[in-house]
Amino acid sequence: MKSIHYSKSYKDYDHIAGFKKSFMTDSERTDCSARSFSWKIDNNPHTEGAVFTAHCDNALVGLAAVTPKTVMIKGQRVLAGEIGDTFTDKQYRRLGIFGSLVNMAKEECQEKGIEFIYGTPNDNSLPGYEKKLNFPVIRNLKVDYIVCPIRSALVLAEKLPFLKSIANPLGFACDLLFRLLHSVKGRKRTGYVTRKIDYIPEELEHLFQRISSDYDFILERSAKYLRWRFIAGPDVHYIFVSEDRSGKIAGYCILALGTWKNISVGYLMDYLIEGRDQEVFRGLLLEAIHYCKKNAVGMIAAWNARGSWHSNVFRNLGFLHFRDVPVICYDGGWGKTVLEENLKFYFTMSDAL
Repeated sequence: MKSIHYSKSYKDYDHIAGFKKSFMTDSERTDCSARSFSWKIDNNPHTEGAVFTAHCDNALVGLAAVTPKTVMIKGQRVLAGEIGDTFTDKQYRRLGIFGSLVNMAKEECQEKGIEFIYGTPNDNSLPGYEKKLNFPVIRNLKVDYIVCPIRSALVLAEKLPFLKSIANPLGFACDLLFRLLHSVKGRKRTGYVTRKIDYIPEELEHLFQRISSDYDFILERSAKYLRWRFIAGPDVHYIFVSEDRSGKIAGYCILALGTWKNISVGYLMDYLIEGRDQEVFRGLLLEAIHYCKKNAVGMIAAWNARGSWHSNVFRNLGFLHFRDVPVICYDGGWGKTVLEENLKFYFTMSDAL
């Protein structure tokens, strides 16, 4: 019988980061360095996070983390915690390590006064959350992972290997269609100017305050949080805003560059638009797509709450459904409200670390 020891105060972030990176073989959407753990755990603007580890002898064999957030649920500010970074060494699976770490994380959240605990697990960990740990999928929140090919030949060769021999000519034809589509959509003129900036203005918080009441569930986007999330962290982000003639910001989107398999990807981390203005959103997306094209990115990816008004804009610009993103939460505290009531959700890629 292997003897497993658990810790909730392990601070060797270099060791933790190396362990996590050993599992990140297909994609890299966010930084996996020691700095990323120090940033989201120790320097979190909501309250200090926590890392939970399992060890056998001197080996690190299991990991989980809680990143505190603030979420607006039915107009109430609620301290939330995202459970993530749940990894278990293959040689130590089916020993209850995953469940023990998640339960430790849940108990830590409850001690800190965190009233809503959620996560976006992968296919491997989802069954364990649902069947054994009382973390059901939020059925009324359906999040689509959508992609828009920019260099289609690369995407086709990676996603459909049996088409590899004809990927280049087929990809060339697809790229022509997407360029034509984006050109046609880009001809529409509005009274707004879209530009790239390198800071988070206070106006983004004001934008959030004007929009948040439209949703029953939305993570808070204060200027302090946005600066921590997109400026202070280890990842580089590219911020685009849309302004009217008076300079008032009507919307923004934030992009990060990463990889999926061997393809460079532009990840649309966050977006927020006032007044359900499809022209403003279209202009922001086209600006992000143009930036990706200039930087030889293979495709652009985003998360979108299914059925939202944004879906139509994404679809008209050629975004395709890639897979579903399950969102789970603990069936306690505010989790019961989220699971049982038919709420209107807002959820983007930045809402998951």
